[in-house]
Amino acid sequence: MISSGVVTPSRIFLIPLIRRVLMPPLMAAILSSAVDAAAEIKKLGGAKTILSTAPSGKAMASLIDGLGANGTMTVLGAGPDPIEVQTAQLIFGNKDLKGWASGIAPDSEDTLRFAAYTGVRPMIEKFPLDKVNEAYNRMTSGKAQFRVVLTM
Repeated sequence: MISSGVVTPSRIFLIPLIRRVLMPPLMAAILSSAVDAAAEIKKLGGAKTILSTAPSGKAMASLIDGLGANGTMTVLGAGPDPIEVQTAQLIFGNKDLKGWASGIAPDSEDTLRFAAYTGVRPMIEKFPLDKVNEAYNRMTSGKAQFRVVLTM
């Protein structure tokens, strides 16, 4: 399954526009803090799949309306708050919401092969090792836009 990726609020949402087995998916990035992400996704025709790694139920719930007909949101992230969804949001359009516990080695290997094959590159915030405290504070405050990475 070639699918989209969804990260936490004020982060990037990736929605595939073209899906072919032998061709990387064309993706569009939407900065969620500036727009209604679900509305922007719908303008693109709705997502077939949203992979949510957000540690926030509220953030995940806000994206359900971005799914297209027969779309699926797969929840990979766990947050302290519930994902509140109206039943009509799932019934109309035959949408699915499911969880998946990832983390076994073959999943990581498949993900890395997919990334290499399609040219997917991470969006990260780099900090030199001597700024470890600044990096940690940015990450724990929720201000980091992307994964925080220390460089040496």
